[in-house]
Amino acid sequence: MTRQTTVTLVDDLDGGEAVEQMTFGLDGHLYEIDLSAANSATLREVLAPYVAAGRRKTSRPAAGRRST
Repeated sequence: MTRQTTVTLVDDLDGGEAVEQMTFGLDGHLYEIDLSAANSATLREVLAPYVAAGRRKTSRPAAGRRST
């Protein structure tokens, strides 16, 4: 028996067809959103000045201090 599964992404903003799943962070929380090409371009455009001014943070936690 053969089974074929099709996954269709739906734009979380407008309900249309999504082409991309984007991940972004704010206030210490990560978010995922499915967006169309137009909506993902808009999100990148809106965030561009903040990304340019911000510092990239690595995902590994900072080393803790040892108490002596």
